[in-house]
Amino acid sequence: MSYAYPGGGRALADLHFGIEAGSYTVVFGRNGSGKSTFAYLPNGLIPHVVGGALTGRVAVRGRDTRDHRPASLFELAGLVFQNPEAQLFSSTVRDELAFGLENMGLAPGAVAGRIRETAGRLGIVELLDRPPEALSGGEQRLAAIASVLAMDPPVVLLDEPFAGLDWRYAPRVAAILAELNRTGSTVVVIEHRAGNYLRDAARLLVFDGGRVVLDAPCGLDAEPALKVNRLLPEYPPLPPAGGAGDEVLAVDALCASVGGRPVLNDVGFALRAGEVAALVGENGAGKSTLDR
Repeated sequence: MSYAYPGGGRALADLHFGIEAGSYTVVFGRNGSGKSTFAYLPNGLIPHVVGGALTGRVAVRGRDTRDHRPASLFELAGLVFQNPEAQLFSSTVRDELAFGLENMGLAPGAVAGRIRETAGRLGIVELLDRPPEALSGGEQRLAAIASVLAMDPPVVLLDEPFAGLDWRYAPRVAAILAELNRTGSTVVVIEHRAGNYLRDAARLLVFDGGRVVLDAPCGLDAEPALKVNRLLPEYPPLPPAGGAGDEVLAVDALCASVGGRPVLNDVGFALRAGEVAALVGENGAGKSTLDR
């Protein structure tokens, strides 16, 4: 199949492959390689919502996506978007998880049970009654992942699921995805950063220029294959310490609340021209708020 966005050039070209039920596949590639566009195919967002020109055929568990709209596909193929803010719209995280379950026709007791189970597995019980707009970037991603996993679709696609997650939550999400796959779910992770999750997958599809340029085993052999194809970054050396210039940003006694909840408390620091600084902390520590 091939696809072009409305008014644009081809984003995907001559794709021809299948993903087996119960498999764990990683779709890897540079920014702009067509990975996220591919993610919109299994649930019918392309062509029914996004539009554009689609040629060829895409079928999910035997359903041709041309003939089935997203409303009849979301129970089969759940998608966690690259940008969680585009996925979250309810007044609380609890309502966010309930939305898909209620549309599936589950009874209130079953909905509440699914929410408790999913939130407990991801470790986000304390977020359930908070509004999505009051969450950090990493917490929003966890809420988006939970809203899809709660529906237990047979196919789960996640676009950059580890972006913004701290050292506690990234391994937890990876372990949950591996367990989902072991219990029969089809898992597709779409990423451009390598990580330990590659060891859990069986297959690696590398996209470049809208095409599949590599279809290879994943697992322990994935990173050498990515290095050969120049898909792992090689960072230049840092500049020598010292020699920083004038002060370019000063923060003094900064306090901030989001949704009535204190996030920053008496923060103070300065940055100088030419410095290389890292802002590090757990999800919910205030990094995103400070960045804003």
